[in-house]
Amino acid sequence: MQTKSALMVCSVGMTFVVLMGGFDLSVGGFLALGAVLLARMVEIGIPAFVAVVLVLAIGLAASLVTNASFIALLGLNFFVVTIATDALFSGLALVASDGRTIPMYDNEFVVWLGTGEVLGLPITVAVAVLVAALALLLLRHTGFGRMIYAVGGNPEASRLAGINVKAVRATAFLLCSGCALLAGVIMSARLQSAGPTMGSGIALAAAAAVLLGGTSFKGGEGGVFGTILGVLLLLLGVLSNGLTLIGVSGFWQGVATGVVLLGAITADWLRTRVGFRSLLRKGRKT
Repeated sequence: MQTKSALMVCSVGMTFVVLMGGFDLSVGGFLALGAVLLARMVEIGIPAFVAVVLVLAIGLAASLVTNASFIALLGLNFFVVTIATDALFSGLALVASDGRTIPMYDNEFVVWLGTGEVLGLPITVAVAVLVAALALLLLRHTGFGRMIYAVGGNPEASRLAGINVKAVRATAFLLCSGCALLAGVIMSARLQSAGPTMGSGIALAAAAAVLLGGTSFKGGEGGVFGTILGVLLLLLGVLSNGLTLIGVSGFWQGVATGVVLLGAITADWLRTRVGFRSLLRKGRKT
């Protein structure tokens, strides 16, 4: 659970975007940028707690100017925009770190955040559980959560019903970016160091977890609880750790994640197709 706490937080954020029929490929760039910014701030003497707040504020402002504005307000394609922003923020992480790994093992707050416990749980796991619980409450018990599902199911009908579709989309991308930044803080605290390549591959792993949890790429169907199952119970974490334990090369772990993702997409397509055919048969009988 400790090793996959950052993936859990990223996957929860990704759920908001996928529920609207979108996808965010920039989470790896935001994660790396958040980790490197934290390390650089700690390195120059800024208190770690203040640095965490600044990282989240700076990262969310950057997401507002890029993903939220270009996708939600201007209506540009989310794949193109998030590919560009992933390259942008991954590049900024490289620039900010000079391409090196920055150690933080001598900072008490970072060490406590990465190795401490609260109520018997590692702090990184507790943060991931808290984020998942808040997201679950937000989607199931608030008006904003209902608007997320409505926009994902039918954007035009939502607009005609009086929902500000652009604002809902912008907020979803901001939540996704915020989760990625927090995941960068968690991962760097656990490793007690930060590097510009920390977010590599996490976008696909998060997408696989979301899809395995039953959230449809078409939007409007699924939720955070399924994502939690996708990360914990449906063995994405166990898959990579298990391959390592039985001696399989780390190079094959990416292959395994890709196969799982393809399987999840195929299952989602079959489920949608079977559901449509069943509905069609009922209509004919009627």
